[in-house]
Amino acid sequence: MLNLGSKFCPRQLYLNDKVIDNHVDRLTKNVRTKFLFRDDEDDSEYIQGLYYNSPNFEPPPASDEMEAGLKQYRKDLQQLHKRLRRRNTIPPNMPSIQQSLMKRMRNQPNNKLMILDADKNLGQAVADTTYITRRAVIEHLSNEDVYKKLPERQARTLQRGFEIMMESSINKADFISPAERTFLKRGLQKCKATLSRFYMTAMVHKLPSIQHRPIVANCYTPQHVLSRWLDYTLKQVVQYVGTYIKDSSELLDKLESLNLPPNARLFKADANKMYTCIDTKHGLDILKQFLQELEVEGNLPLHFDIDLIVEAASLVTKSNIFEFGDCFFLQQRGCAMDTSQPPSVTTNQDDTSLRQLIILHHVYHSHGISRKEIRAAYDKHLGSLLSRDTNDGGLGIERTIVAFHRPPNLRDLLQSSKLKQVEGSEVSTYFGVEVLII
Repeated sequence: MLNLGSKFCPRQLYLNDKVIDNHVDRLTKNVRTKFLFRDDEDDSEYIQGLYYNSPNFEPPPASDEMEAGLKQYRKDLQQLHKRLRRRNTIPPNMPSIQQSLMKRMRNQPNNKLMILDADKNLGQAVADTTYITRRAVIEHLSNEDVYKKLPERQARTLQRGFEIMMESSINKADFISPAERTFLKRGLQKCKATLSRFYMTAMVHKLPSIQHRPIVANCYTPQHVLSRWLDYTLKQVVQYVGTYIKDSSELLDKLESLNLPPNARLFKADANKMYTCIDTKHGLDILKQFLQELEVEGNLPLHFDIDLIVEAASLVTKSNIFEFGDCFFLQQRGCAMDTSQPPSVTTNQDDTSLRQLIILHHVYHSHGISRKEIRAAYDKHLGSLLSRDTNDGGLGIERTIVAFHRPPNLRDLLQSSKLKQVEGSEVSTYFGVEVLII
């Protein structure tokens, strides 16, 4: 089963009716929102890639003509979906023994085995949960120079303190745009009180002595929200870093223009446990020095507040609070090695702005509605209507994309960042103390 690869998507043996409702509901909200703001030329409160939807925002209905078109579009897709469901007998794309094993792995009563990623994109590995729990403590979490074990109450108090300081920084940041402020406030509200989680990947390429790479997943935490804003801000000056290379094309150009003697040799180097060995104070000092040098040279954007940026970076690096099983920790040295949040859709928009773009989001199924059928239904009921100019009752849509999202794969189905502990082998048992549970 694991030989299929973590990206393998087991085929659903039925067509889910909710897929159509989710598809059309998302399109309906998009159309209604564009209709509501069709005459608003101010984009200062929106930055692509740095945005959270307002949790309570529900746009009012669009024009009667658009609402009728959306209704007919839903009806056509539902009818097509029903015909496909009656017509097709969907065969599985994996043997029955693997299907049975997958279900058993997902519903283990004692959590005896766990699936984890192998390092260097080498697939997945299966391991005894007790073994992984013990190795996590021995290899990483017992190192008191890097990790400090906390009672739960203290961990949640520190997390709340981070959120208060983050909120204070947002309120006193005069240089950020309305869009950035909105992102930070909504992100903080959406992710409040959520802690990061610790997990490991197996470094199977170092056999026979297997080690494990520590990762702290902070997605959907306030720390992640502030990190995204810092990443967006510092990307505006990253080109001034001496070792900056824009992309692989620039690297190739530099290599081609490089004159080397015939006896030159190629060497490579790697850091040992780089993320946990970073000197946090030194890193923050270098960041501040770098921004100050840009300011002297006249290359720093005028709206940048150096002290506030360094304060935000300090908050992120010094507040890596996470949970693992029934224990809680604070990382005291280095920074979190985290997985980034992938975008749901990647598009080459050319000169088409988001105002003139419609994306038809749909979950892919090999026996479900095709891209061509979705596009035909859209063109029939909405295409010409939405492409009209706003003065003629349309939305001025210039481009429409049918974006298929993949169904759950083996990694989604079999892995979890939250440790499912084995009774009697909890994380706390390997520290020899009882964890305070509040």
